[in-house]
Amino acid sequence: MAERSFDTNFWTKPFIQKLSARGKLLFAYLKTNVHCNQAGVYTITLNTIAFETGLPLKEIPGLLKSLDPEVVWYPEENIVWVKPFFEEQARSSKFIASALNIITRDRLPEDLPEDFQEYNSRLLSRITTGYPVGLTKRECVAIRDKFTCQYCQKLITLPTDYEMDHVIPKTRGGKDNYMNLVASCRACNQKKMDKTPNEAGFVTPLPKAFHAAQALFLLKNSPELKKGWLQLFPERESIADSMLANIDQHYSILVQDTLLSNANARANAEELGVVKGEEGKQKASNEAKELFDLWNSLGVIKHKKLTGDMTRAITAASRDFSVAEISQAMKNYAHIVNDEQCYFKYRWTLKDFLKRGLEKFLDLGVALSNYSKGGSNFADGKHKPLTKGERGRDIRGPLR
Repeated sequence: MAERSFDTNFWTKPFIQKLSARGKLLFAYLKTNVHCNQAGVYTITLNTIAFETGLPLKEIPGLLKSLDPEVVWYPEENIVWVKPFFEEQARSSKFIASALNIITRDRLPEDLPEDFQEYNSRLLSRITTGYPVGLTKRECVAIRDKFTCQYCQKLITLPTDYEMDHVIPKTRGGKDNYMNLVASCRACNQKKMDKTPNEAGFVTPLPKAFHAAQALFLLKNSPELKKGWLQLFPERESIADSMLANIDQHYSILVQDTLLSNANARANAEELGVVKGEEGKQKASNEAKELFDLWNSLGVIKHKKLTGDMTRAITAASRDFSVAEISQAMKNYAHIVNDEQCYFKYRWTLKDFLKRGLEKFLDLGVALSNYSKGGSNFADGKHKPLTKGERGRDIRGPLR
């Protein structure tokens, strides 16, 4: 991307004026360097930033953090998202299509595509046809919860009455993922604010894991859900049919309600501090060993020993998902990479799988739809769910 515009009011914006001289330089560099693409979401290392700007390498992490919320830095992936860039530069349909293709590719952090589309929803809502516009996380939560407030069970029919609520508030360490997000009416949201449900006098809801592909399938096959969706998001009326045009009518959704409810109950308990002390530590250690042994038995990449980094990655994943869910995701992942009818062959280490791939493989049906050669073949009989024998198969691989 050789050419781009630069807003001459950049230097007078209040956010920019509050930055240090080096912070201003870094922000301008992130918008104008040769690595930046149409989405403003790209891979760049700290060493590259230091070499091209002359900024001291040791200061760059702190400077990147100082640019929040205008710039989001993903240190583990070496990815930056310059949030205002897309809207500032979007002047043609070709530019918009290129940006959307970039943010739907596989190697980005799990929540980034949905966050990108939600942040740029005002601009994207004006797109009428031909571009891969997806649902925002806010829309997906409303669809999953059937437009019903999860605190008072009221049906939400007005856009002004809908709020997406964090069950455990972000200010209290709550995650920004489907396992911690629910639909709420405005009154309940205002009553709850930064409290936990118990503190606000509500029963704690148990949100389920979800995926945008599931939401699109439900909209395609349920006129009632589609009607409720357009009531809350009327700006989608002009592009609704094009968004749903290529969704497979026979797509299977393999949501395991009991498993997910147990996972949610456990996640809520841990977030609220129910699991504590030495008993909790021993349980976590046993779970880490169980998951490590399962991973090695699947043979995607075999590790010689359970390292501290792996244990920490397992602990982090366990805050959002149960051992059963993580185990099933591992089996689904092994199934996909060893299936000749699937094009996804990237073999992560255990640590990388937990950080970058876990949510992609929670649901085998979703994964098969995403990674089957030539589109979803799951419904036509070419793919089937894993049998008990396949789930336990020991696929040998090299030690690493």
